[in-house]
Amino acid sequence: MEGVGNEIWIVNQLQDVFKTVREKAVLESIVGWDFLPRGSGIVTRCPLFLQLMYVPQLPDPDNELHLDDADHPKFAATFSHKPDIIFTKPSKMRQEIEQRTNEIAGKGKNVVHERIVLKISSPSFIDLTLVDLPGLMKNPVGDQPLDIEDQTKELIMSYISNENSLILAITPMNADMSIELWWVLTKLDIMDNGTHARKEMMGQVLPFKLGIIGITNRTQMDIEKNKTIKMHLEDERKFFEENYKDLAREHGIPYFAKKLNKVLMAHIRERMQDLRKKLEDAKANHRNQLQILGEKVEEKSVMVNQVLKKFSGDYCESLVGSTPSIDKDGTLGSPIHGPLDWTKINDIFHGDFAKALGELRPLGNLVLADITNAIEKCGGLYPTLFVPEDAFRQLIEKQIESFKSPAVECVKRVHEEMEGIIDRSTDLVQRLLDRFPNLRDEIYEVVRRFLESRHDLARDFVEELVDNEMSYIDTKHPQFYGEASALVKAGKASSTQPQNVHQQQYPYKQLVASSGSKDEPDIWKILESNALAASAQQDFYSALASLADVEKEECEQICKLVYKYFLIVRQTVQTGVPKGVVHRLVRFVKNHIEEELVKQLYDPDRFNELLRESQHTATRRTEAIARLKEIDEGLLIIRNVRNHKLF
Repeated sequence: MEGVGNEIWIVNQLQDVFKTVREKAVLESIVGWDFLPRGSGIVTRCPLFLQLMYVPQLPDPDNELHLDDADHPKFAATFSHKPDIIFTKPSKMRQEIEQRTNEIAGKGKNVVHERIVLKISSPSFIDLTLVDLPGLMKNPVGDQPLDIEDQTKELIMSYISNENSLILAITPMNADMSIELWWVLTKLDIMDNGTHARKEMMGQVLPFKLGIIGITNRTQMDIEKNKTIKMHLEDERKFFEENYKDLAREHGIPYFAKKLNKVLMAHIRERMQDLRKKLEDAKANHRNQLQILGEKVEEKSVMVNQVLKKFSGDYCESLVGSTPSIDKDGTLGSPIHGPLDWTKINDIFHGDFAKALGELRPLGNLVLADITNAIEKCGGLYPTLFVPEDAFRQLIEKQIESFKSPAVECVKRVHEEMEGIIDRSTDLVQRLLDRFPNLRDEIYEVVRRFLESRHDLARDFVEELVDNEMSYIDTKHPQFYGEASALVKAGKASSTQPQNVHQQQYPYKQLVASSGSKDEPDIWKILESNALAASAQQDFYSALASLADVEKEECEQICKLVYKYFLIVRQTVQTGVPKGVVHRLVRFVKNHIEEELVKQLYDPDRFNELLRESQHTATRRTEAIARLKEIDEGLLIIRNVRNHKLF
């Protein structure tokens, strides 16, 4: 019954611990031999699982410890800690129990939870499992700790608190009784003269749910005179026939053993449906675990290919999920149905990156001296624009270069996000990877190198994108040329109008009042702010005062042109960078990651190294197989019990 996993127990609780533990005679009488240690005080110091099993015939093992006493029935016993040795002599069994108890509990009086499992097979048995537990200790003796009562109570409760346990209490007939579920009366044959236990045996004194059984035990004198259990059972039969003839059929050791078996079978049947469900659920869980752990690898090439394929598919699914939608600007939007990681990448494009571009000022860091110097260096007017076109190009190139930093940062952020999901596989794939730690580590390293190489290419692209915008300033751009021409015409018209006295006396205030509008930037306020930020505000006022009206007009117009062209380039960069990153990094990795893994890792010479399992995985597989075997044994027991004939 051990294989059922503590689901079905019959617990034998021995209570009289202050005297010689004579209740052990009950267990020995059921088995038929003197095999349990005896002594005063506490003898049982750890749980003893006694598994009686019926077998039609015993084999003749070569490694038996032979039994010489012909009065004892034939049996074969094994201990779980020595499964290869078969015991056939009770004295050897008793010595082994004592020795094993001292090994796990020490030679003193300590009590431990570790158990001894003894399995005995015989043609004379009925199937039965009992657990002999230490008795409750009130006061510590010897080297026992002060809390020995709590320790023994905790040990006993850990067994009898199980809802599937049957608790058997054994009390001498000459001791006080209290109500329990089932009672065994011992020492009926040594009651005082003139007394009897008929009312107690019939349940007329105290009612018990499972009844009362009377038995007799060998006395110490009987044991010293080598009275066998077989002889004692015959004397017990005569005792009940002579003193309790009408009750004899339902008392005595043989009936007690049958009653134990009957109660066990009935209890199992009562709990059978629940037990079977628990075992079947446990079996399904362990089968699933074995499926995940996998069997021993036979085709290594197939396994390597399977792991690479599963990881690649899982990584790509984590990366982009389902097919992304297309935004109005032509960039990839959020997937229709996809995991959070693509959303994070999408947020980098349309959130952090767009915000960083938006924080760049079209005229940022430009001061009046930069503008006037650029105009002076270009010398003269150009036919295409009212302001010198080369001056405009010189100034706008400087402003466009500011897009490089956020573009490169965008690539870096996407790369970090893609790298961050390498070891965030689904549970199923992660368990497969953990089964082969060497292969897992190699996969991670290959993917990281692959991402790094694609990151470098994507970074080069965005830098080149900005360089392209700096290299060719398209003054004929449809979104720029029309507004630039209108601005030039407006500048020419305003330059021919005479200024009044107020304008001549307060040139800066007039410029501020007239330069800004609802749709246009306030150029002079921006330049003043830039000068203030550069701690050159006084230089700004001095330079402004020295400019002629036409020069002021040129400065204002060239700044407006820079402003407008900057916005056009920003839109190009804002849409071009995500497209380039997706094409060169995200989509390329998605389409080629499996190919890269196969190229780097599919090497037959490395299969043994890559597929070396972790010790943890091997241990879990062994445990799962053993547990499945135990569960199958438990289910077989339940099926047998279903058809078992009760006595």
